[in-house]
Amino acid sequence: MAPPPSRGVKRKRRDEDESRKDGALQRMYAEKQWCDLSIRTATRTFEVHKAVVCAVCPFMKAACTRGFKEAQSNEIQLPESEAVVEAILQHFYQVPVDLLEPLPKRCGNVEARDRALALIDLQVAADKVRYFVFSPAYESKLTRSQYDVTLSSVDLSERFHGAMLELSDPKIVVHIGLAAFSHSQEQLKNLQQWAASNATAALEDISKDEEAWMAICTDPRFMRDVLRIGRTHHVQHANCEELGWPWT
Repeated sequence: MAPPPSRGVKRKRRDEDESRKDGALQRMYAEKQWCDLSIRTATRTFEVHKAVVCAVCPFMKAACTRGFKEAQSNEIQLPESEAVVEAILQHFYQVPVDLLEPLPKRCGNVEARDRALALIDLQVAADKVRYFVFSPAYESKLTRSQYDVTLSSVDLSERFHGAMLELSDPKIVVHIGLAAFSHSQEQLKNLQQWAASNATAALEDISKDEEAWMAICTDPRFMRDVLRIGRTHHVQHANCEELGWPWT
């Protein structure tokens, strides 16, 4: 009878097992082989693996095992947009989430608008249950949704702010702000702050554009935050002048 493997051998085998697992989900996502579940949005159908999505997502598991019609049809219809569902699936398969990648500089109003709106939708989908984790560097608020998606709100806010900075059309700046403020503060506090801050920076252009000005006036909460931020900046600037800082 052979002696039992030493601890070093056990550790080596465990490391080898882990190395085999590395990249498996990413390859499954890229190659699309052996898919057995369709996830439909209004514009696209995604082919996925039940073994993957049901293992990490209670919603998907329930839809496929508890007598839902999806259990017989192997098809799930989701209300979220194509971009948001793709981000959710990328998270499940542990591949980089496209929506959280930086936008190219000078990408233009249309691409920046679409990214900002998609990030709002993604935050809403991932903000039903909230909790905190702690890292040595900082305290980062994370969000988890009914789809069991956990995203760093720090990364999401930074990408949203980056998209807003690419906007030069005051009407689009207001449109994004209205979209953010159509949700509760609890859901979208960080994104609302960035939307109001960017609208404050563009307020002169907004006031000169009748369509943009009339639109921003339709949301008192949005307008109030814009004016509050503007007043704060004005007071800070006045204080700097009073102190006689080098640039004054």
